[in-house]
Amino acid sequence: MKRLSIISLLLWIGMVAFATGKSKVMWLDCSANFQRFSYPDSIRYYVDKCHEAGITHLVLDIKDNTGEVLYPSKYTAQKKNWKNFDRPDFDFINTFIKAAHAHGMVIFAGMNIFADGQNIVKRGAVFDKHKKWQAINYVPRKGLLPVTEIEGKPTMFLNPALKEVQKYEIDIIKEVVRNYAFDGIMLDRARYDCIDSDFSPESRKMFEKFIGKKIDRFPEDILEWRPNAEGGIDRVGGPYYHQWLTWRASVIYNFIKDVRTSIKKVNPDCMLAAYTGAWYPTYFEVGVNWASQKYDVSKDFSWATPDYKNYGFAELLDFYTNGNYYWNVTLDDYYRSSGKHKNETDSEFSTGEYLCVEGGCKYSKYLLKVPFTDGEFDIVLSLNGFHAFPDKGAAYREVFRVLRPGGTFCGCFYVMGEHKRTDWFVRHVYEKAGFFTPPYETVSSLKARLDGMYADVDMGNLKSMAWFVCRKAG
Repeated sequence: MKRLSIISLLLWIGMVAFATGKSKVMWLDCSANFQRFSYPDSIRYYVDKCHEAGITHLVLDIKDNTGEVLYPSKYTAQKKNWKNFDRPDFDFINTFIKAAHAHGMVIFAGMNIFADGQNIVKRGAVFDKHKKWQAINYVPRKGLLPVTEIEGKPTMFLNPALKEVQKYEIDIIKEVVRNYAFDGIMLDRARYDCIDSDFSPESRKMFEKFIGKKIDRFPEDILEWRPNAEGGIDRVGGPYYHQWLTWRASVIYNFIKDVRTSIKKVNPDCMLAAYTGAWYPTYFEVGVNWASQKYDVSKDFSWATPDYKNYGFAELLDFYTNGNYYWNVTLDDYYRSSGKHKNETDSEFSTGEYLCVEGGCKYSKYLLKVPFTDGEFDIVLSLNGFHAFPDKGAAYREVFRVLRPGGTFCGCFYVMGEHKRTDWFVRHVYEKAGFFTPPYETVSSLKARLDGMYADVDMGNLKSMAWFVCRKAG
């Protein structure tokens, strides 16, 4: 039976309400702020400042790349000291949660997942009791090495494919959900270390099961590092390279799926969120497909198999944010300086609009777009919305498409020509502020449009505000 569904397109008239309509996220780093956040009054001070700045969502780092957490845990070590500073004993997490909720802010628990060791300070479970879980990397010119033996590597990763590793991480997540009133869990580093990882015997066995055949040469049948004429090293894919990428994406997808199930069993209202980098064309290197499953990756990129799209995890998330760590901010900036800056996050591709903040955001929206099916909704409600849409015709058509036969389209919005002062204010204030976008409907043009699309139309207006209730022909 079709579910009763309502789309609410809410665009409030007024600067204050408009300003609060978008999520504004502040990430509070665990290590960088360890001493700063070691006192309750300091915590409340900075939460107050975030609220004053218009921040709506906080991500509180409580599990960093050491694998340690900022609370007493039965599964892993508590981080009580950092850079020779001992944190006083107080309820750190609840102090943050209470301060955030007092301002009506959403607060996530930020949790590093498969990073479980900081090599600079030699801290983390990967150095002791969980050393057997560490990733085995295929390092150029050196071969297969455990991550703890790779010189100069700062962050140590576990092997995400190991079931005991996944259970360990999920146990910690469930512990947080049970014990603290976070609004959600924000996954960070829920991924492989890099394209070099993981080439352990365990991963080989799991991959062979995935493809249903044995591999003769490992890792060469997956990929090879080959010296080139310029003295560098090239990555050359083997016969199973593309299937390997798909398998790794399946590992991360299934883990996140299990995380969601586990969270919702403990607290159905707790959101699952994730952070990834915005550089999607190279993110396959860490085994992550953060796009919608409705996006067919293989049509755009040669490294993706047709099955790769099946492991997009956008639909598993309640909230998502990504990083745009680029030299260039706008698309114009990118085109003026393309090729000048090498982005540290860009390992293979050096061109593309996604290599700037504006382009990355635009690209992310495209990848995450989950279109509704035809006739999916019983009711579409639009309150104060259509006067803001740049392409109003497209908005009308999309509403009509997703509405079932016999369904209802109702709402209200501004119409011009009914009140001179309102028209002046819209033209000189709201348009300049970017809140409204011409051209606008009049009472007569709106009636003609709705009559031309819907079977039954009930419509009226109160000065500059038109209201309507329409039924789609059944």
